[in-house]
Amino acid sequence: MPLNKIRRLIDLVAFCWSIGLAGQSSSMFNGLSIVAPRIDVGSQPYVALKEIQADAVAIIPFGFIRSGSDEVRYNLDTWQWWGETLEGSRRSIQYAQEAGLQVMLKPQVYVPGSWPGAVDFTETGWSNFEASYKAFILDFAWIAAKEQVPVLCIGTELDQSAIKRPGFWMDLINEIRCFYSGELTYAANWDTYDQVSFWGDLDYIGIDAYFPLLDNPQADVKDLVQAWVPYQKQIEQLHSYYQKPVMFTEFGYLSVANCAFENWNLEPQRRSIQADEAAQARAFEALFTVFSPVEWWAGGFIWKWYIDEGTQERRPETDYTPQAKQAFYTIQKWYQTN
Repeated sequence: MPLNKIRRLIDLVAFCWSIGLAGQSSSMFNGLSIVAPRIDVGSQPYVALKEIQADAVAIIPFGFIRSGSDEVRYNLDTWQWWGETLEGSRRSIQYAQEAGLQVMLKPQVYVPGSWPGAVDFTETGWSNFEASYKAFILDFAWIAAKEQVPVLCIGTELDQSAIKRPGFWMDLINEIRCFYSGELTYAANWDTYDQVSFWGDLDYIGIDAYFPLLDNPQADVKDLVQAWVPYQKQIEQLHSYYQKPVMFTEFGYLSVANCAFENWNLEPQRRSIQADEAAQARAFEALFTVFSPVEWWAGGFIWKWYIDEGTQERRPETDYTPQAKQAFYTIQKWYQTN
């Protein structure tokens, strides 16, 4: 074993001995998914999140897989944004905690020109991917342990891997639990969450909840609530089977008409189509109406929130963020109640 790995292991054992169990999370997360800042923005932007009544944030450092590659590359100081690096993630966690916010650390893979759910390999490719992905997750899991982060998300929308390679995930979970005492989840895509076989090894069933509701730009809240009913029943069945709370590891809507249907088809057009803040607000209202009263729902993390003003200024007004939109007040109302 390399000397630096041995030293890290010794440090970890000493650290865990000194602090005991990491802090446990609350049962409900009124959360926001933070866009990693380009530069160190300090703690004040996290303090400002109290205005929307958020009590939790997802810190999201990215690793990258190039087209045709099976290697996850990360912590690339030469071109990655500061908030995506190991040090930037650690400092961002500290800023959030200083502001009184709970943290879910959610390292995830970005695939330029594609998405994580399409990642698939031959046997050799899977071995190479899993070795590099394990190194990626364990480096951030070390930070989660040291900073006493209450929740760690071990993967996001890696559909083919989660379905075809469950043994890898169960081994990874066991290894992380050797030194991390917080809670674990995995962020499954809305259309594959019921195909994940290792929910019993985790603390939360995690769903990226972009469920397509109604293909109707004029749908009102009542219509959207009704469209949620079959999905809610399916999710509840999975909860009943595993007896695990359900967290929406991501949920959100573009601020455009028909945003409660297939956002992924609207995304390529979001710089050319007209904004519709009211549609976004109605979609949030319907989701909270359905799930807030449900005892097994642990809340979740809205996609997404720009903590870096320089990045925020460049976003299109049709983007997912509720910042400076009608949906801000919808979320504020529900987060104040939850």
